[in-house]
Amino acid sequence: MKNSIFLGFCTLMLLASCSKEQHSVDKLEGSWHLLEKKIYLDNVDQEDNSLAGMDITYTFESCDLKNVEFCNGNIRTVQGTSQNDAAMMYKFSDDGKTLIIDNDGYVSTSNDRINAKVIKLNKEEFVFEYEVIIVGTQRTVFTLNKQ
Repeated sequence: MKNSIFLGFCTLMLLASCSKEQHSVDKLEGSWHLLEKKIYLDNVDQEDNSLAGMDITYTFESCDLKNVEFCNGNIRTVQGTSQNDAAMMYKFSDDGKTLIIDNDGYVSTSNDRINAKVIKLNKEEFVFEYEVIIVGTQRTVFTLNKQ
């Protein structure tokens, strides 16, 4: 009896975790305009003009995490008359607190993945950040608005 109660509890916790990640995927579905990118080096704000003159849109397609490991997405960069589309894939982990972006769209390779902390995700705004250690700790924060 105790084993069946424990098994039922574990199953319920697993389903609750999956549903939080699916809920994050559902919230993120659609197109999002990159409003701001901020870079901090050892927590000091750095001037960054790398996106000057660019219009960047992230598109996150809906998917059912019960059936796929990663969801499809796209990053469209427009600068003047030039347009570039880059396929990517994404998923959530840690109950929707971590966004994993596979930049080349091939889940068989993992060296191009970004594990980002989700700071805010609602119907209108999505903010996430990730860190890399180069000379110091570089933290990049992205703010996107729903289109």
